[in-house]
Amino acid sequence: MLSLLLAFFIWLIYNLSGEYSAFLEYDLVARSDIRGHSDRPVSSATLIIRGKTNGFNIIRRRLYKSVPIEIEVSPSLWKQSADDDELYYLTEDAMRELMPSVGLSNVELEYFVTSRLEFRFPKEEYKKVPVIPNAMVTCRPQYMQVGEVVVEPDSVLVYGTSQQLSAIEYVNTEAIYAEDIMANKEGVSSLMSPRGLRLSDKMVHYIINVSRYVELREEVDLTVKNLPAGENSILLPSRSTIVYRVPFPSHSIGESDFSAGIDYNDMSRMSGFEMPVRLFSAPDGILSYRFEPPVVDFIEHE
Repeated sequence: MLSLLLAFFIWLIYNLSGEYSAFLEYDLVARSDIRGHSDRPVSSATLIIRGKTNGFNIIRRRLYKSVPIEIEVSPSLWKQSADDDELYYLTEDAMRELMPSVGLSNVELEYFVTSRLEFRFPKEEYKKVPVIPNAMVTCRPQYMQVGEVVVEPDSVLVYGTSQQLSAIEYVNTEAIYAEDIMANKEGVSSLMSPRGLRLSDKMVHYIINVSRYVELREEVDLTVKNLPAGENSILLPSRSTIVYRVPFPSHSIGESDFSAGIDYNDMSRMSGFEMPVRLFSAPDGILSYRFEPPVVDFIEHE
């Protein structure tokens, strides 16, 4: 009796190991980020193919054909129905590209019985908002961050109800830590999704630009910009020192390369006669600057 059972199992394994042509059925649930639509369809779709595989795979597919398989579909693979803007479908070319996601990498496809797969993605309200990097950056001595942290994408779509979206103006990244750096730093960061809302992207790529610098200073004469015709003025003091940083090694820059002073139009925004010193023009390559003193007294007379 034992020998008969052993012989049966050997025969079964031998036969199931062989290649057979069969109809295979898959219940698919798609997920996709289609602009202005839900990321999940309201129903599944059935894919039927004729393919060649071993007996084990055929039996496994028969047992689990009603178990849905979730597939991630790139928005570029979809075709939109001409009559229904919520109905999207996949052609045979798109289905071929998705075969590994369905688990068909071990199946030799003979032909598709299902000529196209259709899914209905309901419309959803959305709002485009900027991504604000939440970065804590420190540099080594004589190095500095240049510009803001750059993120890509720099904006995302937020999906939700009108009431929810009205309260969202931006989306933050998770905390980005860059300590004691002396070169550009890049990486990826997760986005902080507002509760109950969905984002079109979950991650962003960021770049922190860093430069070695030299700090220099020049004393410059101050002028008054936008002074009304016929008016005269006195600035006390009439000169200010601009302290600026340029990339190392530095190139020759002199006093005549800078133009600075006060803008008469600032007077309407100031409470007194102290006016901020502004930089009107400067050579290319200035990383940062400040004035000493940063404000001067403005005296207007006829």
